[in-house]
Amino acid sequence: MCQMLFGDVDYGSGNYGEELKTKVEMLEAASYPCLDQYNNGGETELKLLSKKGVRNLPKSIDVINFTGNSTHRQYTLLK
Repeated sequence: MCQMLFGDVDYGSGNYGEELKTKVEMLEAASYPCLDQYNNGGETELKLLSKKGVRNLPKSIDVINFTGNSTHRQYTLLK
């Protein structure tokens, strides 16, 4: 996702500050529950976002969890 948004950027190279690196990590953490969550995945990402002060998050992944299989992404594809 970051490559699509920002191009070929090496965030570990030291050319970018820690603040940008943290924001990219938060973007990645936020996208997971929105786009790829199923079968109880995403609790770690929710905890990171909560720790960073993001408001109005579900109290637990159970609130948004659904069961699925490897075809769960079909619901996020444009048709």
